[in-house]
Amino acid sequence: MKNHHLFVSVLMPVYNAENYLHNSIESILRQTHTNFEFIIINDGSTDNSLEVIKSFKDHRIIVINNELNLGLNKSLNIGLGIIKGDYLFRMDADDISVFNRFEEQIALMEAHNDVIVCGTLIEEINSSGENLTQNQKSQKLPKKLINVESASIKATLFFGCPLAHPTICIRTSVIKANLIRYNESIRVAEDYVLYAEILQKGNFIIINKPLLKYRVYQNDSKITTPNNRDKFYQARKVAWKIILDYLNIEYPQEVIFSIHDKFTYYPHFLTEQEFLYIDIYFQFLIDLNNINKRTLLFNDEYFNFQIVQRIYHGLSNRLIPIAIRQELFKKHKDLLPVKSLIKLRLKSLKEKIEQ
Repeated sequence: MKNHHLFVSVLMPVYNAENYLHNSIESILRQTHTNFEFIIINDGSTDNSLEVIKSFKDHRIIVINNELNLGLNKSLNIGLGIIKGDYLFRMDADDISVFNRFEEQIALMEAHNDVIVCGTLIEEINSSGENLTQNQKSQKLPKKLINVESASIKATLFFGCPLAHPTICIRTSVIKANLIRYNESIRVAEDYVLYAEILQKGNFIIINKPLLKYRVYQNDSKITTPNNRDKFYQARKVAWKIILDYLNIEYPQEVIFSIHDKFTYYPHFLTEQEFLYIDIYFQFLIDLNNINKRTLLFNDEYFNFQIVQRIYHGLSNRLIPIAIRQELFKKHKDLLPVKSLIKLRLKSLKEKIEQ
């Protein structure tokens, strides 16, 4: 194996994961790239997670046991403070890494010195380990590319997080040179904020293969309850502000951030009051696009695509009153390509027929 000499670090925080932990650890120990340290941080688990970890007798495993539950980000930062590898691999305690995941990601990173973050596609599995679907995260990225290139990933960052956290491999030299740490003021979406912070440090790439089995749970309320939706919103807002700082743009009023979040994740939660601000939101996106054309923080073509898509989906969202959408269409139709205009006109005609 070409890169077998490279020493890498694997960082996995654990909290009450006894049901899936054995398989997760095993998937790392069975990697075809064997030269690694496996840092497992038991974050004050109250189940048998620590016993499961200690049942493995492998010199590559380094166990850190938090007596109290410190939270994910503090645990991750403890790990970042001791890693020794050339690359850092993230792993979650309930997921499964495909046997050649490390080998594939290391090979790509070694071939492209400009790449600082490498993710992969994920294959979703349920609580029983059965395959559900192959997923390119939640974002619609160009399917024609063999690997999803940096320009596309970065242009997507202001509109969502296209990288699945437990798939990523990061060049350790970037972490150490820039003293990178996870933001401990937030409790969710910590990876999204991290990507925003290192946006200008190098290129990102996503390997067009599912190299991680990502566990999803039925009736998961993590992001559906109002309290948790707000936690994700506040964390994502931290990432957006970092990006706006790069562009030297003044932060918009709170309602614009709220609309931006709901357009991406919860369009059915838009309120009647927010409907009245959609035109201002569209103008914010247009201004953002124009500033990016001057600064070229993001690839102009890809970023413009994201802006146009956002406006198109807003104009076609039937939850927004038709009178508001008609006014928005008159004002912003020139931004849309012909194909999108035709689709909107057909949808509008169908809507009128149904009324």
